[in-house]
Amino acid sequence: MTEKLRIVTAGEADQARDIFDELRPGLELTPEQEPLFEDFCRCLARVQALEAVIDREGVTIRDSKGGRRKHPGLQTLREYRSAAQRYMRLLGLDRERPKPPEPEPQQPGEELLDGNWTPPPPPGTVH
Repeated sequence: MTEKLRIVTAGEADQARDIFDELRPGLELTPEQEPLFEDFCRCLARVQALEAVIDREGVTIRDSKGGRRKHPGLQTLREYRSAAQRYMRLLGLDRERPKPPEPEPQQPGEELLDGNWTPPPPPGTVH
């Protein structure tokens, strides 16, 4: 199990920093929320690392008697996911963000003619 723990934590700081750099811009956090957000990023990095280990090794592993059992990382993964959800609630990140306005519907081909599209005449009419 020690081998697996080393695999899970390798590169965690860099991965957490990448997550931080991706998510931090535009967030309005109080000084009290800053350390929570950093912990949230570390938590997400651990989730990603555990998912990679489980993807590689499978959800079941062989025990010492050759039988199959659940991967021990599955429970840890559930715990980190649960913690990430708690962090999201504490940071207010669990709320839906406003959706951008949807573009006006266009007729087929309209975008190709810079908005100068006119529909064809109905069938059987002479123009």
